Amino acid sequence: MIKPLAIIAGEPNSISSEVIFKTWKLKNKYNLKPFFVIGNFDLLNLQRKKLKFNIPLKKLNKNFRIENINNKVLCILDMPCSQKKPFEKISVKSNSYIFDSFDKAIILIKQKKICGIINCPVSKET
Repeated sequence: MIKPLAIIAGEPNSISSEVIFKTWKLKNKYNLKPFFVIGNFDLLNLQRKKLKFNIPLKKLNKNFRIENINNKVLCILDMPCSQKKPFEKISVKSNSYIFDSFDKAIILIKQKKICGIINCPVSKET
C-alpha cells in the first residue's frame, strides 16, 4: 500500500478548506497520491456545507490504519478546535489548533504512517 500524504488544514479562517475541497474534486483527473487532512472534522464539515461542496467526509480516529484511507471519501484526522462558525476573523484563537496539527503530522512521519506533509496557509501576523 502506498503511504498517503497528510495535508495540514492550517488557519481555519483562510482559503484552506476551499483549496482542499477543490483538490479532492480533481484527484482522479490528475492521478494524485492518496491523502488525508489533519484538521477539525466538524469545522471542515461546516465549511464544506457553506462552500456548497458535495464531498463525502470520514473522520479518522487517532489510531487509524493506512488501509482506512481511500479515494471514495475525504478522510480527516480530527483535531480539537473550539471554533463553532464556519468562518470567523483570523485571530490568535486558532494558534494552538495549528501547532497541535503540525505536532500530530510530525508524530505520523516518525511513525512512518505518511510519506510527507503539505501545509495550507497560516497567518504570519498571529
